[in-house]
Amino acid sequence: MSRQESDFNAMAAAKPRALVPFLVRLTCEERARLEHDATGMSLGAYIRLRLFGENAAPRKTRGRHVL
Repeated sequence: MSRQESDFNAMAAAKPRALVPFLVRLTCEERARLEHDATGMSLGAYIRLRLFGENAAPRKTRGRHVL
């Protein structure tokens, strides 16, 4: 192994890995039901509300102002 490969491997191993987004597979009927129940809310916001309730931490924004 060359010195360059060794340095690259050491740097790659030291880099913390980002968390992968959570994925849920739904049938068409399940998604339709969620969309119906979430009327007036985004589907993601509705699912967070159902999972974590009113005490859920607010979502972080990327420089956008929340009104």
